[in-house]
Amino acid sequence: FLTLSVAVPIYNAFLSLYYVLVINYRYSDTVLRRRVEPAMHAAAFVFAFGTALSSAWMGLINNANLWCWIAPYPAGCLDSRRYGEEGNCERGDNAWVYRWAF
Repeated sequence: FLTLSVAVPIYNAFLSLYYVLVINYRYSDTVLRRRVEPAMHAAAFVFAFGTALSSAWMGLINNANLWCWIAPYPAGCLDSRRYGEEGNCERGDNAWVYRWAF
């Protein structure tokens, strides 16, 4: 799942937060290890796997030219959000909305 790659920028943000907590706020190693790190790992994994699994469950994962990601099927179909009753997507209807959300 390409959708799982969202965990990378989340971890980068958490790494920055970690250094802010250590350097600026002088958090102890015990507090960081017991409270902060588990919350950071849980947040990154829950968001990444939650969006990946929900997009797979909703049938949003399709061919996006270079890789499989959130895309409409068939390619170039009309989504129901913009075109209403003229929408003709078999899967991945309104994929652009889910790309922004996920």
